[in-house]
Amino acid sequence: MGKQEISAGELLHTTAERVQEIQILLKGSVTATGPACTVKLGYGSLLGLMEVPGEYYRFDYEADEDAVVYSYKYGSTEDLYAIIRANPQISPYLVEAAVGTVGEVYEKTAKACSENIEYYDELLKESEGIEELCIAAGESYVPGDLFDTLPRPEKPDLSEFESRFFASLSKDMYSLGAEFVTGIILYAGKYLGLLTEQIEKASEERIKLNEDTAEFVMRLNELKRLASDADAGKAASKEKFSGSNSIEIKGALDAILSFAEAGPEEAKKFKKLVNDFARMPDKTDQSDEARKTRKDLAECFYSTYEKVFLKSMHVSAPLEIKMFLLFAFVDENLAGKENTATLAYLADTYKPDPAGNVVTIYEWLKLVYDKAVDPSKNEFDLEYPAYLKEQVHNGDIRQSEMRSLLESGEERALFEIRNFFHLANRMTYGRISSFVPVFFGEDHIKSPEESMLKSPTVHQYLDEIRSVDFSCFCRDVMYSNPKIGVNREYVAKEVLPYVILLPNAGQRGAMWQEISGSRRDTPARMMVPMFPSGNAKQFFLILAGEFRWEMCRREQGVHWNDVTVPSLTSEYSDYLQFYRKNHDLSPEVREKIKLQLQSARNSVKGVFVSDYVNYVEFEKSGSLRLNKLARSIIFRYCPFPREIRDTLGTASPAYADIISKFNLKRAQKLHLLDILMQKIEKSGATVPKEISMQVGFLKR
Repeated sequence: MGKQEISAGELLHTTAERVQEIQILLKGSVTATGPACTVKLGYGSLLGLMEVPGEYYRFDYEADEDAVVYSYKYGSTEDLYAIIRANPQISPYLVEAAVGTVGEVYEKTAKACSENIEYYDELLKESEGIEELCIAAGESYVPGDLFDTLPRPEKPDLSEFESRFFASLSKDMYSLGAEFVTGIILYAGKYLGLLTEQIEKASEERIKLNEDTAEFVMRLNELKRLASDADAGKAASKEKFSGSNSIEIKGALDAILSFAEAGPEEAKKFKKLVNDFARMPDKTDQSDEARKTRKDLAECFYSTYEKVFLKSMHVSAPLEIKMFLLFAFVDENLAGKENTATLAYLADTYKPDPAGNVVTIYEWLKLVYDKAVDPSKNEFDLEYPAYLKEQVHNGDIRQSEMRSLLESGEERALFEIRNFFHLANRMTYGRISSFVPVFFGEDHIKSPEESMLKSPTVHQYLDEIRSVDFSCFCRDVMYSNPKIGVNREYVAKEVLPYVILLPNAGQRGAMWQEISGSRRDTPARMMVPMFPSGNAKQFFLILAGEFRWEMCRREQGVHWNDVTVPSLTSEYSDYLQFYRKNHDLSPEVREKIKLQLQSARNSVKGVFVSDYVNYVEFEKSGSLRLNKLARSIIFRYCPFPREIRDTLGTASPAYADIISKFNLKRAQKLHLLDILMQKIEKSGATVPKEISMQVGFLKR
């Protein structure tokens, strides 16, 4: 507590801290950066007025210039009254600053809310003219019903009276005594709390709106690019490559480098590296020279990919460029004649996944560029906003730059390429020491057309998993409707993951992140090789197990391995930690668990994923692979659907008891929901679809 000098760029508080003090800004200026807005604070501002004592800060507070603050203990409104009473000479400035902050935050909140409505109306208007756009683009028109089901954002109640009240206060009133000043400041703080909640809600609503309209926006932008392509030469090129499987590609690398507008030295280096790599008799050679060639080639590839991708966002891409962006194709000689013709055909006839869940890396980067999805975490587990905050903290960028970088589609895409694409490509390839990101023939045993993982196949694998573990991708979300007597009810919401296809002939899939940002009802991000050299179905079984584990850890937080808080991760951790002393397990079973842990390098998650794969693949049909303790834990949190339960409950003694207990608990939950629905109907209201869907979920 007391006087404190703050240097420019220094953070006073972050959202990871709890509010224990309030500070008067005596000199300089401070920027409060929240998840949805930033607020400039000047002389007389109370840092912490927008916060709740004892709770976490809603904003990060950073000094824009050298500043001086005076800190006071802040535990209740009585503390605030004491502060104002102790500073009668500056109390007019305190209330003036508070009123000014109200005005600024109100304007930002109103703008954020109105922008959501304007964005919706703009897309709705675009949808009404999409038939004409399709005709201009030379594409078939496929009508959709997106805006029949997507509700228009509502204008929120921002209590405009309060806004007008604060705006009407004159400076003459600011010296009417500590009680008046305290009242105004407390009233301002309460109203600021309402506004910050509304702007955060508007931000979440915009994210949801972006997700719901992502496929439409992506298609709309593609149509606009095609419609604007009136160049006769490009039109002729399109006609030339209209679906023939005997397309001839020559000079692909020159075309790619020309499109990228690469300089002479850069182009010369890339060509030399491609030629050097093509001449290598063993492209997995581990000599220093071979390693350097692959490393330098990778650097040139990603650097060129950045330029090509960004240019493709503004101009129509020729076929060679599509092959480069979709499949990492760079040279017809390196790929081989037959592979080149096949890739040309696949690029020319490629159709996006109608559901929008299965995307190529190029489609994914377009989603990031168009702000339909947020960039992925980097290798240090930092989201894009957190990464930028760290850059600001380290002095690499200024606070003012951060705001523009957050909104820049180009910078978002570059962050995704330099972090996610670089690392995910290597991870899914599996053979890290010999990885090179370009397409070369020796890496592919089968034809690309035969081995390419397409969206229908991915959906088939996911559907097969969901037919056994029906709640795999479901999250519990809270539903509340006090008007009809539903104060707080948790319902299951299924959110299918994004599956991102990386352009390599890899041996494994991997989970990148289980949610986006802090919202738990956002899609997971899974990555798999586009031309898998292993068992692709097995990839998805493993990914489902990893998702189950990571999602539980996310939901449980610090209690993920605390057995006093029952969960999948805590019970499995407890089971593997104390299996040696568990007399319910035979010596043979305990020895098997020991070998499992050794095989998984003592990773509890690794053992669980292995057991989960066996559970989904074999136990569903009564072919027992798990011990009774592992089986009971997995079944409790990953239950089979009713048709499998009914069969196993009578055919398998190992499942009879646990299925009986599970069915009893389900019946109890259904009974409670039945009572709730009767109560709603008696009140004259209609049972919400969320409750009806939850009943259907519990009956599965």
